[in-house]
Amino acid sequence: MLWAWMARRSDAVDWLVVRRGGPRVRLRLRLPPIGTWLRPHLRLTLGASVPLEGLVALTGGRSEATTAGPPLGLGFASRSERRALPADHRMSSRLPTAPRTPAPLRRATPPCHSAAPLLRAWRIILRMSHAEPFVYCLNTSTIAKQKHTPLERFEIASRAGYSAIEPWVRELDEHVAGGGKLSDLRRAAEGGGLKVAGLIGFFEWAVEDAARRAKGFEEAKRNMAQIAEIGGTQLAAPPWGIHAEGPFELAKVIERYCDLCELGDRMGVTPIVEFWGASRHLSTLAEAAAIVVGCGHPRACLLADVFHLYRGGSSEAGLGKLAGASIGLFHVNDYPASPPRGAINDSDRVWPGLGVAPVAPILKTLHAIGYRGALSVELFNEAYYAMPALDAAKAGLAAIRGCVAQAMASQPPTPAAR
Repeated sequence: MLWAWMARRSDAVDWLVVRRGGPRVRLRLRLPPIGTWLRPHLRLTLGASVPLEGLVALTGGRSEATTAGPPLGLGFASRSERRALPADHRMSSRLPTAPRTPAPLRRATPPCHSAAPLLRAWRIILRMSHAEPFVYCLNTSTIAKQKHTPLERFEIASRAGYSAIEPWVRELDEHVAGGGKLSDLRRAAEGGGLKVAGLIGFFEWAVEDAARRAKGFEEAKRNMAQIAEIGGTQLAAPPWGIHAEGPFELAKVIERYCDLCELGDRMGVTPIVEFWGASRHLSTLAEAAAIVVGCGHPRACLLADVFHLYRGGSSEAGLGKLAGASIGLFHVNDYPASPPRGAINDSDRVWPGLGVAPVAPILKTLHAIGYRGALSVELFNEAYYAMPALDAAKAGLAAIRGCVAQAMASQPPTPAAR
């Protein structure tokens, strides 16, 4: 059992996470005004130890570190529990008071008339009160044609109940071109309890032509700076440029991916190899895995997709030969029985569980190999674009949860991973 203690101090909050019989971890959060409402000895009772990014978003603040688990209960610490803390960490039961101000300068503090912060906090508490086997993510392509701004799509993902979001480079460029800042999107993600699971971009990192490849690396560098600024650490590296033309020499592509990983080291971002089933080159799970293994970089990993596994003729059983850490992100969708494999395209994708893809067995395999990352719902279906964006986002999440529930129904317990 873990207890998290919180003490108000100026405009920050110190969290002292105490594990009975184990080490103590101190976390520091910056809070907006809602932080002043919280009593200094509020206690969260925590369960299994897992990363807890959403704890920051509970107050809309930012953290320098997070270590805890999903809250299972909420209450006040008892006097005996407070005495158990070291003397320098004990907290008064009195709320902090503002310094006295001369009468002529005194201003009444306006009450907060908005319930939005409290509703957001409650939504995140409920979302995190149940341990999930995966992180549920919305790829913004799923609601790309509903005429919403990038900021609105972040809000829709949070309201729909997702824990992560995966935007596209063109959306970030659109937001900046409209006068916004990338920090706006970061605040939207943090305020909505969303992890930025990755970024979809297009740059020619694997082409043979040196001049084109140099331009591709410059674009990759720009995209890495973008994802870092909005709080993410992963950038998709698809077979752009070699998907329809040019030679393909695996050894050279491995070398170029290594160069991309070195660029990522300098930028603090991990490039994840993505394969496209309809691509001329780099169309299979085996090719992507060979690039990751051949590179050998500590953070080298791949991006797999239910649709692209089928379209490129990859065996779903091949996922079972990988380790969970070798998968950086996983796109979830489904496909109908018709059109056939050779003619099917992205717009034919349907909600997970509504097609003929073995989605539940795939998710069961992912869990068995230790993958605990994001399941990102990515579709391009015109019928879903006709739905209100929030309804479409909720339908996608419900579909993913249904497939995960089916997969976990017969899943034996496995050691925690990722």
